[in-house]
Amino acid sequence: MIELTLRHWRHYYRLIRFDKPIGTTLLIWPSLWTLWLAHMQAPRLKNLIIFIVGTFIMRSAGCIINDYADRGFDAHVKRTCSRPLAAKDITAREAIELLVIFLITAFILVLFTNTLTIKLAFIGVLLTLIYPFMKRFTHWPQAFLGLAYSYPVPMAWAAETSQLAAPAWWLYAGTFFWVIAFDTYYAMTDRDDDLKIGVKSTAVLFGQYDKKIIFILNCLTLICFYIAGRLLHLNGYFYIGLAIAAGLFLYQQYLTRDRSREHCFTAFLHNNWVGAVIF
Repeated sequence: MIELTLRHWRHYYRLIRFDKPIGTTLLIWPSLWTLWLAHMQAPRLKNLIIFIVGTFIMRSAGCIINDYADRGFDAHVKRTCSRPLAAKDITAREAIELLVIFLITAFILVLFTNTLTIKLAFIGVLLTLIYPFMKRFTHWPQAFLGLAYSYPVPMAWAAETSQLAAPAWWLYAGTFFWVIAFDTYYAMTDRDDDLKIGVKSTAVLFGQYDKKIIFILNCLTLICFYIAGRLLHLNGYFYIGLAIAAGLFLYQQYLTRDRSREHCFTAFLHNNWVGAVIF
């Protein structure tokens, strides 16, 4: 059973990355883009609260299942060896029990939306649960993360409009390419360790072409968002935001010119500004 001592609270806090909110902010931007664009006005307060709280809950759940799946690998990677499950500060059973609590809470939240959003939520949970295991079978785990991290887009659109329209799918596609790009930067920080222990990733697959492919992914992101903007008849401010995002993507290319761990991780973190300027 889950223990609620002060020591365990500290480990649970680290397990859900409460001390590292970048994962939550990167996940929340697509929700906010979509909530505002679905009706071309401020979203309903109820949906705004549901998706902000739900983002935190599902990101926490994703961290738990990720660390549960990777607890054997994490112990051999410099950046992750101190994670609570890898360091055996909490047990696998405690982690799963906490995961169930988060998933039940998320399901209760989504019940306050509509039928279409509830149906979509089941697919979202499935994507969240299978992503961490993909690095054992494919060099494209970042693509599965892209599917999961982009999933708030159709859910938020459905919550606001009770249907799905073409702009939502273009936003989903753009977010999908964006996530693959920034998570490849993240994977580049662990590439040397991953090669030693046999973990697959796009950083390993792309090799010396990593930055060129990230650049292509960034271009695809901007193209998809541009098409969504045209379909929604957005004004010039949106395209100014895209132009600034393009500049930020170029800065990330410059920043990672030496492919050092520190600069690749900084480029990953820098994508929070991309989400902000598009919003």
